[in-house]
Amino acid sequence: MIFLKKQKNKKTIVIITFVCLSSCFLVFSPAKTFANETLASRLRGRLLLQVESRGQIWYVNPADDRRYEVNAENALSIFRTLALGITNDDLGKIPTDTNFLNAKIDSDGDGYLDIVEAANGYNLFGPGKAIFAQKITTRLRGRLLLQVQNHGRVWYVNPTDDKKYEVRTATALPLFRQLALGITDADLSKISPATVTVTEVSETSPPGGFGNLPTPPSYTYLPIQNDNAASAGTVMSAAASAIRRGAGTQADIYFTPAVRKAVAYTMDVLDIGGKLLLGNLLSSARLANSGATQATYATAVSFNGQNVIVNFYLQKQPDGSWLLTNL
Repeated sequence: MIFLKKQKNKKTIVIITFVCLSSCFLVFSPAKTFANETLASRLRGRLLLQVESRGQIWYVNPADDRRYEVNAENALSIFRTLALGITNDDLGKIPTDTNFLNAKIDSDGDGYLDIVEAANGYNLFGPGKAIFAQKITTRLRGRLLLQVQNHGRVWYVNPTDDKKYEVRTATALPLFRQLALGITDADLSKISPATVTVTEVSETSPPGGFGNLPTPPSYTYLPIQNDNAASAGTVMSAAASAIRRGAGTQADIYFTPAVRKAVAYTMDVLDIGGKLLLGNLLSSARLANSGATQATYATAVSFNGQNVIVNFYLQKQPDGSWLLTNL
């Protein structure tokens, strides 16, 4: 009896100790976690619905933790500016939502519409069943993706269900409202506004996507920079705009003479989707470092499931102007 009593008391002590430690963890750990995390970082990649105002929709860009106001008219222009380029192979490894998928497209030309293939677990962009890669999906949660091989179609990877949603002018607003998280004005004000503005122009979207536009949208890019690189940022913006328009002779003036032949060749071989992607790479680049005569802008591109950093280098010329030294 004495032995049993001791064992019982020992068990009681262990249970009490565990409960106390668990209570301490519950009381102190979450508070510490949230204290070290900004609201923007917790909402990274989310669409937000401003419930106390006019119902505006905002996107929190994971690349800079800033909020961008989007609507049915400007969404594609903003999203193309912020998107990561992605190949069909990598895009096919992310599950597809069928509710907002363009029901008229057969991406791989196999006789089956994308919406049918997605609903039955087949690869939209190639033969056979889709092979999903959770590692790629996890890495791209909340990101906007520009499909470089299919007319510049834009996709959004929803972080709440790990599916990719096609973003189209016709369905943008209902898509945003379905996926958006409600947020108060007070909380929204804690997330810094964007420093990129987009000037929208009218566009006619072909059935196959949004890359084959007769007149690509014009963009005004305001890079995050310091005073040292202010002129360099202007060159980045102007070069990106010229490349999107397909204006090779206008683009090469923003590059040093040593690389102008390479720029001209690149502009000749790229189709309109490739030029759109290249222009977006320049627009999405952020100032990485700068000095009195040099500046570097960097951006990330998804390649084989990995985010690869692409650098653009600028050099100050004897006349005080800035020129890009690489493409």
